[in-house]
Amino acid sequence: CENVLLQHLDKPAEENVFKLCDFGFAAHDRGEGLSDRLGSPDTVAPEVVVGVKYSTPIDLWSVGVLIYMMLSATPPFYATTDSEVLRKVRTGSYSLSGDPWDSISAAPKNMIASLMTVEPKLRPTAEEGLRSEWLKSRMKV
Repeated sequence: CENVLLQHLDKPAEENVFKLCDFGFAAHDRGEGLSDRLGSPDTVAPEVVVGVKYSTPIDLWSVGVLIYMMLSATPPFYATTDSEVLRKVRTGSYSLSGDPWDSISAAPKNMIASLMTVEPKLRPTAEEGLRSEWLKSRMKV
């Protein structure tokens, strides 16, 4: 994935740094909401697909998608066409069961499910997400 950078593998794990990059579509919401339909079908939030005004909860959706992909090595909304991927995004049709999910603990799956909630108002804020026990136990925040 060209949007994820990891520090050198020869360093101890506690010294590794994880960074997300390439914010070519980044915009500042000045309180009015945004409406441009931008983004990759694999990571775009349902409200963007539907075409309603959106704000920062779309970023939390995308974080959920990235965590999903890092843990499973697959996109949550796999399909043969972009239109089918977008249909699945709109309805939140993804799975956290089967291989590899059966061997992954409940905490990261709960985090993904909360971040990838179709209704933006029900998603955690960035601050709430950073306070999750799963993240706090694995990161220096």
